[in-house]
Amino acid sequence: MVWNEGLNSGAGGGGESLIFERPCYQEEKTDAGMRGVPDISAMAAPLPGCPVYSGPSPQGQSGWLQIGGTSASSPFFASQVAIMNAKEAKSGRPLLGFLNPALYDMPTSAIYDIRKGNNKLFNNGCCDATKGYDLASELGAPNLRPMHKAFPYYGSRVTA
Repeated sequence: MVWNEGLNSGAGGGGESLIFERPCYQEEKTDAGMRGVPDISAMAAPLPGCPVYSGPSPQGQSGWLQIGGTSASSPFFASQVAIMNAKEAKSGRPLLGFLNPALYDMPTSAIYDIRKGNNKLFNNGCCDATKGYDLASELGAPNLRPMHKAFPYYGSRVTA
């Protein structure tokens, strides 16, 4: 679900850039003139969040924190891409490099299509989630195992 299904207290950040024109890898997905952001969506609600250990505090507190939002989802996806990159390198294949074009060409099994909700704040804003590509969730949420299985194809295509 796209964040803000009637919550009116916060919303996801999907939509069109006010600055950057649409890149070539988005051309087959949208006729919007500006870049759609973000390319991929991830769980960014503040709750339930993710446990993070930062070490004990000087006051002797445990050091475990609960974080959510993009402070959790962005580093989580980045860490998964780093793991995929390490596996590619260990297998002797090229590193993944600039992911965006490959994300737009992924098989449907590699990205969960988000079809519910909107990111309109106070009934004002951008977008509804719909079947396929939309400006609320863009491509959708990563399905990591099938996504990683698809990358050797893209790596070999880049080096050919």
